[in-house]
Amino acid sequence: MRALFVGRFQPFHLGHLKAVEYVAKVANHVIIAIGSSQENNTLENPFSYEERIKMIEKSLRLSKDRYTIVPVPDFGDEKIWVEYVSKKLPKFDVVYANAPREKKIFKNAHMQLRNVPLYDRTIYNGTDIRRRISSGSRWENLVPKGTAEVIKKVDGVKRISRLFLI
Repeated sequence: MRALFVGRFQPFHLGHLKAVEYVAKVANHVIIAIGSSQENNTLENPFSYEERIKMIEKSLRLSKDRYTIVPVPDFGDEKIWVEYVSKKLPKFDVVYANAPREKKIFKNAHMQLRNVPLYDRTIYNGTDIRRRISSGSRWENLVPKGTAEVIKKVDGVKRISRLFLI
């Protein structure tokens, strides 16, 4: 079975890692779709698609033949977005999603949908992690080591701090 898992991964945190590992236990192959792939250098999407790929690749303990990472841009139209996902991405059998909007979109497209167990969303939350980074609070314990390395390498702490000032 081939499974689709969609996220913005801004940044890729331990909740994302646990979710991908869960999906990998029930699927032969995981298609990791990076949403808002065209966005970067904004408060909500500070990291580029390429930086997010590096975060994921440096963090996953899966062999590369078990997953594929693909971009999914925003279109501002749910029908166009789901059409892109169904026609442009590698074939998949099931979608793993929890966000109400994603669930609605995939359900309306008559795609098989399953939930991913949430891993304490109050702790593993990209918005909160970005806020912690900007304020100088502790954040590295919320992301895999690979993600922290990428954030430091691209000077992501300074970038996020600057974006919070705008």
